[in-house]
Amino acid sequence: MSRKVIGKVKVKGFLVAQSSISVGGAGTGEHVDLELAEDGTGQCAIPGTSLAGPMRSWLGKRCDAGLVNSMFGYITKDTDNGMASLLFISDSPIEDAQRERRHGISIQDTTGTAREGFFYTRALLPRGTRLPLKMELDILEGESYPHGHPAGALAQLLLALQHREIRFGACKTRGMGAVELQELEVDYYDFAKPEALAQWLKGESSSSRGIEAISSFPVPEPGKTNTYAVTVKWTAKSPLMVKAGRDGVEADMLPLMSGVGNGNVAPVIPGSSIKGVLRAQAR
Repeated sequence: MSRKVIGKVKVKGFLVAQSSISVGGAGTGEHVDLELAEDGTGQCAIPGTSLAGPMRSWLGKRCDAGLVNSMFGYITKDTDNGMASLLFISDSPIEDAQRERRHGISIQDTTGTAREGFFYTRALLPRGTRLPLKMELDILEGESYPHGHPAGALAQLLLALQHREIRFGACKTRGMGAVELQELEVDYYDFAKPEALAQWLKGESSSSRGIEAISSFPVPEPGKTNTYAVTVKWTAKSPLMVKAGRDGVEADMLPLMSGVGNGNVAPVIPGSSIKGVLRAQAR
């Protein structure tokens, strides 16, 4: 049975990387063990599924499961019952994508040296990479949402993205995947108004624009989460360097460098190195 759609919400913007991002593809590259995801033309692209997953996870920790299922779709186990997603998230192709290489090892707890056989290289998108974001939400007729409306939940998601609360890709616990939603455009088309339907069909901007246009929908009450943010400001008391995975011309060891936006690079201490030290101290 077809769904009776009485409105649409279209979202456009850019997710600007605030740290390196790792979204792996289906195979290895010439110099890396895990290459970046690509589309059929060979262009670097973040699949819509890689964007939808973290969004659903973030919302699922804060909202009713029924609301999350209605937004992102679900299927009942061992039956044919289910519902397709109301929220459509497009793939994010990245033009002229810059690539970084990051090496990883495993440290032995007893000796503090590298574990034999544990060395790998992954390709990354550097900080400053702009990921196009395009989403569209169906508004259905006669649907009852006792714990909030999908459009209200979408407004919460967009605010979370603007405040860097959702990370994408792999190695999120090592500091990767941080993004900030910028240049946000939100259009709400109420099909009960003929001019709104015409605007949507022609691909024009709606008369109801901005995140405020969907904030009037019932917003789900946020649930409690056991997530805490800790900021530590520190200064090195002695020389400090994390070695890059390649040798230099005049020096045997080079510091690890990473993109910091606007085409610039700087020495970096990766989150994996910090996490390893904290883990060793905790043990």
